[in-house]
Amino acid sequence: MKKADENTPLFLSRLGSRLDGAVRLLIDKYVGFAGVKRKISPHKLRSTFGTQLYRKTRDIFAVAQVLGHRSVNTTRKHYAAMEEDIKREAVRGYVIY
Repeated sequence: MKKADENTPLFLSRLGSRLDGAVRLLIDKYVGFAGVKRKISPHKLRSTFGTQLYRKTRDIFAVAQVLGHRSVNTTRKHYAAMEEDIKREAVRGYVIY
């Protein structure tokens, strides 16, 4: 299997062509049904998936692999702020008497 990069299509048809436009139309349709006012892109869904996976696993290497990043540093760059939030939450969880 070919390694994904930022130019690799997220969605492919059975024939291997890009489905970005068709997927965008479906997303727009269901976002409208849900009453969401802001634009949601296929990339935003991918990003949200990565965020939720990281929150659940706390494993930056697993997220990098699942998202197809060539380097874990790419993943770390995108999730660095979230790592800081997780550290702050952990510290707040400890009460010192």
